[in-house]
Amino acid sequence: MIQFQEETAADAFFWNNSLVPPDTQKTRFENFNLKGLSDSQQDAFRKLKWYAENFGNWGDFDSLLLQGNYGIGKSHLSHSVAQHVKSLRKNVIFANTKMLLRKIRNSYGDSKETEAHILKNIESCELLVLDDLGAEYVRKDKDGEESWAADLILTIIESREDKPNIITTNYNVESLQSKYGTHGGRIISRMMPGTRVVKFTGEDRRIKGGGNSAWNQG
Repeated sequence: MIQFQEETAADAFFWNNSLVPPDTQKTRFENFNLKGLSDSQQDAFRKLKWYAENFGNWGDFDSLLLQGNYGIGKSHLSHSVAQHVKSLRKNVIFANTKMLLRKIRNSYGDSKETEAHILKNIESCELLVLDDLGAEYVRKDKDGEESWAADLILTIIESREDKPNIITTNYNVESLQSKYGTHGGRIISRMMPGTRVVKFTGEDRRIKGGGNSAWNQG
């Protein structure tokens, strides 16, 4: 009964706090189709599955940065990790970055779900998956300063220092730093300690039209 209650609580926490695109919600390790994938994609699958199955026992690192082009499985694999760790009765959040920023912006003036409440849960969760970092629009003001979005990304990254995170992005580290301008250096310096980079390449399955229906496009 205690185990069931913990599983139910972890499941509720995930779905109450996560922002998962519809085409990612059913992705699991079990439906990640390895047929015809590049060596680096297959290697990424093995690394992410090991990370999930050895949660908390990784050695000298605790986080992953997944780098690669669109449509090669970054979101599928990171969501698969999130689902596995959730099954261990851990509090996990999977958040598409653009959806997260939109949710926080829409929370202003909402007494039920404030920015502070959203950020508190992000800070306290046992695993954060921040998906598609860099895809959000970062607008500069008339003085060339970064937007509210860049400041919020920095706040989130700072709150997750020394905690398990998986970040997926189409950018390399240098491009991310450039994208966020003045905040870029601070974001990268707080994001990279304890983080292993997993780079993989392959064909965009959306264009190729291959894979099964559960293949995620990220």
